[in-house]
Amino acid sequence: MAPVVVCGAGVIGASVSYFLAQKGLTPTVVDAVGPACSASGKAGGFLARDWCDGSPTGPLAHASFALHADLADKLNGKERYGYRRMSTYSVSLRAGGGKKGGARGRKSASLGWLDADNLVQDSLIATPEDCAQVNPEQFTRTLLEESGAEVRIATLAGLVVENGAVAGVRLEPRDGGPATTMPADTVIIATGAWTGALRAAIPGLPAITGQKAHSIILADAAPGGLPAEALFLAYRGTDGKSQEPEIYPRPNGEVYVCGASTPTPLPSFADQVLPDAGAPARLRDAAAAASRHLAQAEVLREQACYLPCSPVGTPAIGPVRGVRGLYVAAGHSCWGILNAPATGLALAELIVDGEASCVSLRAFEPARAG
Repeated sequence: MAPVVVCGAGVIGASVSYFLAQKGLTPTVVDAVGPACSASGKAGGFLARDWCDGSPTGPLAHASFALHADLADKLNGKERYGYRRMSTYSVSLRAGGGKKGGARGRKSASLGWLDADNLVQDSLIATPEDCAQVNPEQFTRTLLEESGAEVRIATLAGLVVENGAVAGVRLEPRDGGPATTMPADTVIIATGAWTGALRAAIPGLPAITGQKAHSIILADAAPGGLPAEALFLAYRGTDGKSQEPEIYPRPNGEVYVCGASTPTPLPSFADQVLPDAGAPARLRDAAAAASRHLAQAEVLREQACYLPCSPVGTPAIGPVRGVRGLYVAAGHSCWGILNAPATGLALAELIVDGEASCVSLRAFEPARAG
């Protein structure tokens, strides 16, 4: 049997590779930069069981949330990639807008690490039964390691198609050297925000694009570390401008803060993505307004990535029309880390068994996002 090739070493490609390996197929993974080099390495890793209910991705999220728990048990996720359950709060902040003294009566008992001076309102919106987190880069690398897949650094230049079926992939080194051909009878495109850019070389792929998002990682300065409490903020600064960042303390002593989306054009490669001027500072200001522990924290990293977005608002998962053996899994937006396990399992079932049984893929037909 010719090799199976997974194009993309992010969390979706890693999940597909892992579940293919569980079914006896060890793929080769091709990526232009390396594992978890884009959104999969710079995402927050927030998992929510039922936040997609009422949308086509609801069943996918439920299946995937359960798979995350199963994988954490099987792969020692607590130690290897920071899996843990979380409480989640909605918090409204305004610079200088809290009520000193009396504001503490308005703060949830668990949120002892928030400062009252800027706190307007807070509410519990999800319990550990429904929310969890992972470190997405560590999760991605764990799945790739467990899959046994070889990761090859190369740029996907196109397919070799014979009699309407995949026969291989054409690869080029990033430095512009000679192209090579790798035989394959099954190819999965999991290239995230860069999927749409491949449409000229591979007709039939969905029109996935990228939305730039920023994040910073702070060193947890709280004695004993901050608790497992995720914050979804509505913050109005001293300049009157509003933003809605998210804050996720991690069990490894880091605090992840994200937000500040911008429409910046997609570069050629993931390692060329840089933060926009001023975006990390805005996130730092919001974090500092939330807690003195974060105001005092060292900034470990300032970063940006592109979320892969589908024109129809749902990911494209399944076979690509017109070429037998060609599949795609992309366009998961901000829910890529959450929905990766069910996406990977469903595609592995489809490829090996001929049908996805863990979740229906009907709502995610790639042609819908074309």
